[in-house]
Amino acid sequence: MQRKPSTFQFFKQEENHRLLSSRWIIFGVVSLAYLFVFFHRLSTAVMAQDLIDTFLIDASALGVLGSAYFYPYALMQFPAGMLADTYGSRRLIALSAVVSGIGAVLFSLSPAYPWAVASRFIIGLGLSCIYVPTLKLLAVWFKPNEYATAFGFLLALGNAGALLAATPLAVMLLFLGWRYSVLLIGVLTILIGFLVYYVVRDQPQEDSSGDSDLKKQAQEKVHPWQGMGIVLKEARFWPLTIRGIAFYGVLMSFQSLWAGPYLRQVAGADTMTAGNILMMISIGTILSSPISGLLSDKILKTRKGITVLSMVLSTLCWLPLALFPERLTIHILYVVFFLFGFVGGLGAAAMAQLKELFPSSLAGTVNGVFNGIVMLSGALYQVLFGFLLQTFSLTEIGYYPPEAYIAGFRWLLLSLMVGTIAMLFSQEGSNKKFEKVDSGQ
Repeated sequence: MQRKPSTFQFFKQEENHRLLSSRWIIFGVVSLAYLFVFFHRLSTAVMAQDLIDTFLIDASALGVLGSAYFYPYALMQFPAGMLADTYGSRRLIALSAVVSGIGAVLFSLSPAYPWAVASRFIIGLGLSCIYVPTLKLLAVWFKPNEYATAFGFLLALGNAGALLAATPLAVMLLFLGWRYSVLLIGVLTILIGFLVYYVVRDQPQEDSSGDSDLKKQAQEKVHPWQGMGIVLKEARFWPLTIRGIAFYGVLMSFQSLWAGPYLRQVAGADTMTAGNILMMISIGTILSSPISGLLSDKILKTRKGITVLSMVLSTLCWLPLALFPERLTIHILYVVFFLFGFVGGLGAAAMAQLKELFPSSLAGTVNGVFNGIVMLSGALYQVLFGFLLQTFSLTEIGYYPPEAYIAGFRWLLLSLMVGTIAMLFSQEGSNKKFEKVDSGQ
């Protein structure tokens, strides 16, 4: 005969149910904010030709405009991580969304190139405090064997923003022009900031429900500067970071800026077709990143093996672009871009691997340091690619020959190879060596 649950057990089950409901609502809201991080980051690829025509700039100037987002974003990752560990994520994410929305409004109104660069700087500054505080929330609200899965879904939803920055943005550009399109997105970003403020909670205690393990890890604190020192001195941190520099440097310089000009100038795609092809990277990532999390958490239960496979396949996918980009047809480019996004999305497990090397009390700091280094590299990659193009003679105003893109793509291929080698030296393991940090000693 089956025993009825006691009154205590009944209320405990109800509390756990409320906790699960709350965390997925919070996850949905912060994922929506993260969607706009991707949108703003990648929107310049589709708008590239419009920006060149509006401000009468060359490749180097376009590279500076695109990278203006990344410098403040990268530099703010370090304090963003420490602030998330010390003061919580809710206010940081809300304020970040509002500031970035204001920057987008200013960008849409820019009368000249310097104003546009300054506005992109404000957008990057604002969005800098969304990703890392969100990872802190995942570390607090989700258990260790759920983290990779939650991160995989977060990455998928973030890439929905990249999806919107491709064909949907191209459609908006055709009907509204780039200025009104950016203005509309800026207003929506501001509204998301207010939604975050009223819905998100930093930790389970604020929701008055409770999984004791989640509450315990939410209470753990460590001094900000001490945490940064611990992260930077940890040898196991660096192979994963080198891999991050290589992969995300390639992805950010290509997907967020130079893929657009390549598709227009070399492949002969119009604005709509270029948007459709760019969208394939995001579709591939959206499909594979949750798979990576599920494989990592529930099935294969390995982080490193999945990420090494991702890097090897990413390098192979890049070969056609590095060897003969001028011979790739539109149909082949659809396939190449999709595959690059799909195999790259499998690398989502690397973030769980990084998290497990450190205690939960350092979740914000470690992700802030990692993301700061990676984003700064992404900015440099954009500018260096532009300088590589500048070494070749223009075929006409604003247009570069296929040889220029081949030089840039081969440099990106070399980066992927270095990242793959670094990943082979990465480690999986527990954070037991930091037990004294978690206990506050």
